[in-house]
Amino acid sequence: MIGTDRHYAGQGVGYRLLRTAIDSAAVMSEAVSVRFIIADAVDTQRAWYERQGFVPNRSKAEQERLARVRESTGVAATSMRLDLGPDPRLLGT
Repeated sequence: MIGTDRHYAGQGVGYRLLRTAIDSAAVMSEAVSVRFIIADAVDTQRAWYERQGFVPNRSKAEQERLARVRESTGVAATSMRLDLGPDPRLLGT
């Protein structure tokens, strides 16, 4: 989970935290397969995640999970994923 205090909004702190997580995943993918980064974006932040390259995760299981979260917490969120691309070792290149 990544989040910033509202006092830091608009200062690039969230972007730097996310960039660090993406870069770490890319480094880890050299040792293990890492294909996606998944984020539960509070609906008010969905557009921000989309600007970072995330797309809605359309899996039925994720939609059902977030419906349960919404029901129990009242927080509306969208499951988002960032595709890190196929592992070239699996493509035979």
